[in-house]
Amino acid sequence: MKIAILLMILAFGIGLIGGWALVSDPDQVSSKEDRNDSSLKRSKIHPNSSSNSSQNIEVLDSKKLREISTISNYSKRCESWRDYIQKLSLEALPKAYFEIQHEAMGLLDIEDPDATGLLSVSVEMLVEEFIQRGAENSLALMQVGLENNGLSELYESVFRKWGTKSPAQAAQFLEENKKNLTNQQDQMVQSMIQDLAKVWATKDPEECLTWISSLSQEEQTQALGSAVGMMHFENPFSAKKLFENYRQKFEGQGLPELIAYSMADSKPADALDWVRNLDPASAAKATTAIFEKWLTNDFETAAYAFNDLTGPLRDAAIPTIVDHITSENGEFDTAVTFLEAEADGPGRTNALINLMANWAYEAPEDAATWLREQNPGQSFDQASASLARELYLVDPEAGALWGNAIQDSSLRRERLHEAIEVWFKQNPSDAIHWIEHNDDLSIEDREHLTAKFPSFFSQ
Repeated sequence: MKIAILLMILAFGIGLIGGWALVSDPDQVSSKEDRNDSSLKRSKIHPNSSSNSSQNIEVLDSKKLREISTISNYSKRCESWRDYIQKLSLEALPKAYFEIQHEAMGLLDIEDPDATGLLSVSVEMLVEEFIQRGAENSLALMQVGLENNGLSELYESVFRKWGTKSPAQAAQFLEENKKNLTNQQDQMVQSMIQDLAKVWATKDPEECLTWISSLSQEEQTQALGSAVGMMHFENPFSAKKLFENYRQKFEGQGLPELIAYSMADSKPADALDWVRNLDPASAAKATTAIFEKWLTNDFETAAYAFNDLTGPLRDAAIPTIVDHITSENGEFDTAVTFLEAEADGPGRTNALINLMANWAYEAPEDAATWLREQNPGQSFDQASASLARELYLVDPEAGALWGNAIQDSSLRRERLHEAIEVWFKQNPSDAIHWIEHNDDLSIEDREHLTAKFPSFFSQ
């Protein structure tokens, strides 16, 4: 259990480095200068080299480390750890990474409340120290036997941090070491390409695209998806342009939805015009995303824009509007009035599912009363299935009754099975009695349920 917790803490600590670097990196290094500087000096890489004569501690001092771990003041403990790792040689820094893990186990043993924070900060300090000593030399050191030395996550963290500071240099290093890395870690190169694309796209989209164009076709797809996925937060219109230039490479990645959602924050009408030219599936998902944002920011304008929609885009917007009206405002009567004016179709059907789910949560009796008055059909079946699912968790019999009201046999049996399964866990004798004696349950459905739960009927 402690090992599992440790791994979760380490994942949190290492992940924090990448996210922290994106929003708080004080260094402003021009990637264009990095890429165009032909005089860039590349040092000889040797695992046993050391960059600073004052950083010469080769062997970790267990006694000193124990003293640091007993410092009660959190800030002083962090500062002591920083001072100590700065005195270590480059070769000793990877050993310090394993010492962090060992200390984390000790902190968990005594249930230290600072365990998570200290661990994440310690790893962050270690990554920064690797960068200070020279990212290229640091990565070369860790790369020896990388498939077995337990340093893969630290390696990627140092590379990711380097990418936020000097993406062009990081890209050059990756290209030169790609073959060796691929032989050791199949997924590592893919992950590093995606990480670099994310950080570089936010610093200099143009230079990032120049780099991406130099990659293989498969790598381009990976990098472009990551670049657009990050760009849409800060510059959705640049992300849109990038998507349009490489549209075929983005199939199935769900990026139009992300771009449209971010565009809708400032120019929802332009976003809606853009999605009209997408393929039908992408256009529908993007329309949903636009209205999720638009309804929250400016409900009246969004509602006005909805009136001009037709076809699949209207069908995509209807459920979003109903969900907003009911979940955000609790106006179920308003949602009902809105749906009554809409023609039967996939949009209305999906909206009824949302309506029943939200209504059953707030006022199940009102939801059931309204649904009883509706005409049978596909929309009624989907609404009944949605209501049954919400009800059987708290009232299995009610859920079973509404499941049994569904006309479509496949969907009816699916909901009946779910409701009865919950019922058996709560009150098996009542569930058996209902199955055996309910006159509204068809012979076929009774036999189906009996076969699904044989242990309850073989006694």
